[in-house]
Amino acid sequence: MGKDIRRIEDIDAEEADEVIIASSPKNVTDIFWRLVFLCIKRGWGLFDVSFNSLFAEYFKRSNIQDYKSAKYLRKNENELKKTISKYDVVSFDLFDTLVTRKVMSPDDVFDALDVKFEKKGLIKSFAYKRTLAGEKANGANINEIYSIMGKEFNIDNETLARVLKEELEFEEQCIIPRNQMVNILNWACSEGKEVFVVSDMYLSADYLDDLLRRKGIVGYKQILVSCDYEGISKKDGLFKILQEKIDGKKCIHIGDSRTSDIEPAESEGIDTYEIYSPLDLMRISNIRGLIGKASTVGERMLVGYIASYIFNDPFSLFSMSGIVSIKSISEFTVAVCLPIVVVYFSYLIEYMGRYDLEGIIFAARDGYVFFEIYKRIRMRDKEQYYLKPFYIYASRKLNVKNMVNTKDDIVKVEKYTIQNNPALTLELLYGIELSDDLKNRELSWQEIEDCYGDEIVEISTRSTSNYKAYLSKEGIYADKSYCLFDLVAQGTTQKSLSELGYKKVVGLYWERVHGNHIYNLPIEAVFDSLDDMGKSAIEKSNLLEMIFTSPENSCVDIDDELKPVFSKERRNIEEQATIREIHQYLVEFAEEYLCFFYDGEVINKDLADMCISMINEFEYTRDAKILETIESNSDNYYVKWIDRQ
Repeated sequence: MGKDIRRIEDIDAEEADEVIIASSPKNVTDIFWRLVFLCIKRGWGLFDVSFNSLFAEYFKRSNIQDYKSAKYLRKNENELKKTISKYDVVSFDLFDTLVTRKVMSPDDVFDALDVKFEKKGLIKSFAYKRTLAGEKANGANINEIYSIMGKEFNIDNETLARVLKEELEFEEQCIIPRNQMVNILNWACSEGKEVFVVSDMYLSADYLDDLLRRKGIVGYKQILVSCDYEGISKKDGLFKILQEKIDGKKCIHIGDSRTSDIEPAESEGIDTYEIYSPLDLMRISNIRGLIGKASTVGERMLVGYIASYIFNDPFSLFSMSGIVSIKSISEFTVAVCLPIVVVYFSYLIEYMGRYDLEGIIFAARDGYVFFEIYKRIRMRDKEQYYLKPFYIYASRKLNVKNMVNTKDDIVKVEKYTIQNNPALTLELLYGIELSDDLKNRELSWQEIEDCYGDEIVEISTRSTSNYKAYLSKEGIYADKSYCLFDLVAQGTTQKSLSELGYKKVVGLYWERVHGNHIYNLPIEAVFDSLDDMGKSAIEKSNLLEMIFTSPENSCVDIDDELKPVFSKERRNIEEQATIREIHQYLVEFAEEYLCFFYDGEVINKDLADMCISMINEFEYTRDAKILETIESNSDNYYVKWIDRQ
């Protein structure tokens, strides 16, 4: 008795462990890219007939190895314009051509809504129900799809209306114009070309007209949408309808799908020009490994979000042999900085669920932009981000002074000796200049204590008193429990707070460093300098501190009016402007992703680590050239101990 033949989409995750592509070698690549997202999503391995792992094969390739991809990398905007100039009519595909979604695959839209709707108690298994209704609708519009879904699953009209409204809002939030293609559409219109948009879609032409206008896409003559023509798709005759409308004029169709755009158009006598979608570009680039790191809904949404910006331009890899070119500060921010924030916040949400906390403290200077992001997303979602945020000035210089209450405590300062020079430490920490008879001697800490102990204690006592008053003024109290954020730290700020009486502080850092000081404190971290040694997040810690640090300088003291006293600025004006720009984009990107696309689950930290590793894989051009300077300066940025946080 033979086995049933089933569609792979209908097989549940637990029904299989591996997928084997039993096809001739020439077809394996195309089949792999058709199946890869489903296999990652279901947790299946993907192998060829010799049981070689195709994940390892394709995600670790360092060069473009297939002829089709290599040929595509020779395409560019000027070539496309030159081609268009030969035609009277230009037809554009819509999705992944004129616009794209900030997701890895269209199915991710339904999967993300599935999570949102279940959390809200609106509808369970939305993705399954919506997909099934769409298949039964046979190309009809979205209203008919929802009517079928209501009847099939006994969903009341009020719930259907609310779910439909939220789907349309989310769909629009996902859509981003492919600016280079929109520019080409505008150019074609200015050249007197008759321009159409052709799409297989369940949203009507009237709805899409309004949506595209809101996205700044206008000038075309008409949108032809399959659902407006009784479900006739591009494969089934939509291009024939286009031919009838243009009445024999010479036409070229531009699209991203060989099966839905290129082949059907050519079968109706329409010439074609193929471009790649953002995800197609990612898979032939040197950062394709990100695809293999995305298994959960949140991770797939994050990778898709990155791709929609980095590969927004279909010609972004032109003459680059697959190497990604970062042309702007915004591209660097979304590719490298956003994943760091997203991963940290995913850990924070899980962490908050394990502790009875009353607030979260973001310590200067590295906590600045995280604090700004937390405030923004808390305004939208106080249920998930329920902890009240605080931003406090802190630095190692300030922390060390706060640890000294008596002469016996001066031994603690010895642990933080700067450049093995007690005299220099005394001057930088306390502003005490040695007397002439001591300047040229190598002093021990015992000698410093004997000569300047009273002055050290006096300065420390005043500093400690002012700092406690400052914390109280900020609304932070010793009897309350807090989570402390720090980017890269041993725990000095947390230790200082503990010694000041704030015993209920638990730490969740991006990276915990194990240096000369070992603190027996409740600290967890996304990355640990010992456990994660060799990872890019550890190796690039200086650069990350430089990028995430606040616009203000290091706080070296709190004065008697409880105002911060700052050190001198060591960054040049161009670096300062670049970092401010990164922060501005990061707040915008993080707010959108965390509020609209994040599914609430912990994001794999290796995904963020891979994004950090890409810093040295990018080619920096145009406005992003300054980033090369910042990268090269980062190792020297914190040379002086006193400037570290």
